[in-house]
Amino acid sequence: MRLRLRGRRLRRQLEALLAAPQSAEHTVKELESQSVDIGVAGDIRASVGAIVPASLKIGASARRARRRDATSEARFTKTKMDGLHHAAPHIRRLLEESLARLNGDGAFLLLDDFYHVSQDDQPHVLAYLHQVVKNLDVWLKVRGVRHRLNPFLEGDPPMGLQVGQDAAEVSLDLTLDNFGLAKEFLEDVLGGICQPHNVAINDMLTEGGRTRLVLASGGVARDYLNLARMALRRATERTHRTYLPRNRITAEDVNEASAELSSQKQEDLRLDSGENAERLRLRLADVARFCLDFNGTNVFLVAAPDLHETEWGAEIEALADLRLVHTIGNMSVRSSDYRGTRFVAFTLDLSNYTGTRSERIKQIDFWESGGRSELRRAGLIYEPEGTRVTSDLTDETASRDPVDWTQPPLPGMNGEERSE
Repeated sequence: MRLRLRGRRLRRQLEALLAAPQSAEHTVKELESQSVDIGVAGDIRASVGAIVPASLKIGASARRARRRDATSEARFTKTKMDGLHHAAPHIRRLLEESLARLNGDGAFLLLDDFYHVSQDDQPHVLAYLHQVVKNLDVWLKVRGVRHRLNPFLEGDPPMGLQVGQDAAEVSLDLTLDNFGLAKEFLEDVLGGICQPHNVAINDMLTEGGRTRLVLASGGVARDYLNLARMALRRATERTHRTYLPRNRITAEDVNEASAELSSQKQEDLRLDSGENAERLRLRLADVARFCLDFNGTNVFLVAAPDLHETEWGAEIEALADLRLVHTIGNMSVRSSDYRGTRFVAFTLDLSNYTGTRSERIKQIDFWESGGRSELRRAGLIYEPEGTRVTSDLTDETASRDPVDWTQPPLPGMNGEERSE
């Protein structure tokens, strides 16, 4: 009971601190007093009467006190952080005693969507929480979009949690780098949902639908399940046609569901990127133009140093975090001009090319050996608009037009998926 009361009292103190101004100026006055006593004394002697001689002695005294005051004054500023540091040992003791009541079981402190905290403040928040839980049986878990997290700040002293030293990074999503592994994992998740209902994946998905569903999801389990739900609804509601089976998801169903999910991804971009949202939209539009209009395909390459050393490279990594482009692996390019340079390959999210330009796109099946080889073309190297001066004509494909009009469209893009 005493532990609970202390917890409530601490909570009230923290709520009061939350309502207090970010910083406040305080004044301390010190009063010094000094008293001085002044005294006066005297005797009066007199004779009384002539018959009986007598004498009378009268004494009198008077005192007066005089007080002198001196005041000293000091001003200082107190911030919320000062209040939190004062509360830290109390929070720590409360946690320690609470953990003792759990019979040795540990606890998790989970911070979800941590990227909504200002990036400048994130290292300070994490440093404080680390101070509170350090050496206690408490696991601190911080979740957020990678490009919006700033867990560590160099300085004297350094501030925050350094990944690889104080904390480990765990990605919650697979990438398409290992397409087969991603496909196996995602289908295991879907199979676990379908099994209690005696529904087999092969009965619900065509072979083309299975591959397209993984491609459209980018390896993200949440997107995979959302796309499967939306595509299944389309497959169930359509009228029966000879080349598109009813109640069975095809690649075309996934394409339509992906286009429907596009608006949600744009909204996520706005919410998750804040003031950088418009800049990322412009970068995505330029990448899409390079892939779809310039090369007529769905993939592009970026030199690894550019990803880490340029502002536009950081924007592409941010788009990958937001699942608007997907990483598909590292590779080299078949060109002596780029010998020794490592490139990172990306594919556009399917929602970017299921619209009016889809019939002109030659999809590179990067998960197959032939497609992997196609990724090594120098013409796929992306550079920002205004610096591009070459196309596929610079490599061994010079005999072809940059957009290969002889290639068939993506299966299911125009309703011609008859064999699946």
